[in-house]
Amino acid sequence: MKITYTNTTDDYAAFMLYHFRSSPSVQKKIFWSRIVWPIAVFLLFACLINRDYEIGLIAIGAVAAVFVFLYIPYATNRSVKKEARKTFEEGEDKSFRCEHELEISESELIERTHVGTSSNRLD
Repeated sequence: MKITYTNTTDDYAAFMLYHFRSSPSVQKKIFWSRIVWPIAVFLLFACLINRDYEIGLIAIGAVAAVFVFLYIPYATNRSVKKEARKTFEEGEDKSFRCEHELEISESELIERTHVGTSSNRLD
């Protein structure tokens, strides 16, 4: 059986996003960003309060902190997709940006591109 496909910009972005989301070290950084930045935003508003306890600034700070907490994953994903698209369009990886042919035989999976051929045994 043979299958032919060509990778697109969206494929590359999805590939990069998958690896970004499944990387433990990246997820740890995102987790800490989601904790540290909202606290920093809240403390900034709390520091703006003068001796008259202004509940409005605390409420604004709390809302801003929640917004930052919820916005960080969206902004991170958007940034990864944007960078992946820019990288893909630079066209450096000739083996990814071409037509691929996959063939499954009884004992192996063979991938062919204009750059070369690779095979993996199916044990």
